[in-house]
Amino acid sequence: MRVRAVALTVLALLATLIVPSSAEAAPTQTYQLYYTVAAAYQGKPETLFEISTRFLGDSNRAGDILSLNSGRAQPDGGRLTDPATLHAGWQLVMPWDAIGSELHYGVLPTVTVKPAPSVKPSPANTPQSGTFTPTPPGTPTPPGRTNPGKPPIKPPTKSCLAVKQPAISWGQQQLDPGRVWNSTTGEGIRLAIVDSGVDGLDPALNTRVAAGADIVSGTGRGDTDCLGTGTTMALIAAGDDDADGRKFGIAPKAIVVPIRLTNRTRSTTAERAATAIQVAVSTGAQVIALGTYVDVADPTVRNAVDNAIGHNVVVVMPVRAAGKNGVAGPEEGLLRVGGVRENRNPSAKYPVSGVDLVAPGTAMEAAAYVAGAVVLVRSAHPGLGAPESAKQVLRTATAWEPADRYGAGLVSPYDAVVRPLPVGVQQALDTPVAVAGDHDAVIGTIVLIVAIVLVVLLIFGLWLRQMRVSREARAARDRAVDSQDDPFNEKLDDGQLAGSGRKS
Repeated sequence: MRVRAVALTVLALLATLIVPSSAEAAPTQTYQLYYTVAAAYQGKPETLFEISTRFLGDSNRAGDILSLNSGRAQPDGGRLTDPATLHAGWQLVMPWDAIGSELHYGVLPTVTVKPAPSVKPSPANTPQSGTFTPTPPGTPTPPGRTNPGKPPIKPPTKSCLAVKQPAISWGQQQLDPGRVWNSTTGEGIRLAIVDSGVDGLDPALNTRVAAGADIVSGTGRGDTDCLGTGTTMALIAAGDDDADGRKFGIAPKAIVVPIRLTNRTRSTTAERAATAIQVAVSTGAQVIALGTYVDVADPTVRNAVDNAIGHNVVVVMPVRAAGKNGVAGPEEGLLRVGGVRENRNPSAKYPVSGVDLVAPGTAMEAAAYVAGAVVLVRSAHPGLGAPESAKQVLRTATAWEPADRYGAGLVSPYDAVVRPLPVGVQQALDTPVAVAGDHDAVIGTIVLIVAIVLVVLLIFGLWLRQMRVSREARAARDRAVDSQDDPFNEKLDDGQLAGSGRKS
């Protein structure tokens, strides 16, 4: 079936190159590999995770499908914003390597959606169709990743709000993450910031900010920030050197995925926050840093957090002050972070035993510091799961007393990376495990071993046969020598039979 699918795709691509024979040129058409969402699959509503598993063989590639379809108008006028919510009849553009008999290749119909009269787009908030692929500003969009009839996706041309880069604070000097950058800088790890967006043009971030998603509008990118809180978190967690050579980020090479949860107001809804977390998971983020606008105590949000942890994602949350719906814990994969001032006093009155560890600044800034430390751990130990990554950050924190006030203590990015993992955890990482994707390789190795064994047995069998023939030949010769009719059966002077080597 795979060969047939590839052949059909090649034929379809060749068909697009045929020049019309008529004198009048045919209109330009964009061919896409796409799937039409069904009402249900195997009795259950379809989701991007299920579709990704069925056609790409990996549920983690749901983010690729979301990237290709985020912001695209669907036949019913809706738009894809939640990977768990699809509607029958929606047409999803699929990655080029998707395979399945239910897939189609052709021109998607152009859908025109009339904007609501109350919406007045401006250069600062005009939604743009975006992808989650972390490409530098100005990089051309690859073929097949643009919407039919629409111009290629472009990076933001200006920032919604100029966010001042954080100066070197006592906290950064205290943590001194630069000591570990010879070992790891967080490169390749995707850190989702669920807050007010992130300024994609900030010089300390712009080459590593993915387009993200704008949950406020339901379409477009998340790489603009009109409040500044999301950009501040990104700079603390993953900022790189600025023009003056200052170092202020914890993991300066991490990929930042901005999930814009609020625009110009400092509030949001539980449903929107839960959707933002789900979208962050679908982008392939290994670490999610929540801003103070997210209330994890809400059951809807907490379910989304638990789902993220179940997808091997570490979730870092700032703890709210006492009396504001504290979150029970601890929970594997979830880190509750409190902020502290330079004099070690908490920056807010937190619930007793309500924090797992602390970091400098406000709770929001502290969560960014801890998220950066988790990024470093996940980069240094790629095989380490979310629960063990969070535990490594906790067990390496600098202990401060009392524990019911500071939890495990002050986060230590350096110790979290350089301190050895527990023996059992390290042994598990060192033990190779065959995964589903290695099935063909395992089968091939077994076949090779069997073939080698058969060849060795064949050679051994031939050697035994040759030895048996040689023994039979020698025995026959000896019998012939002993025979009276043997022409060499004459006695020598010393009484020895000629040719036999024996005495008469």
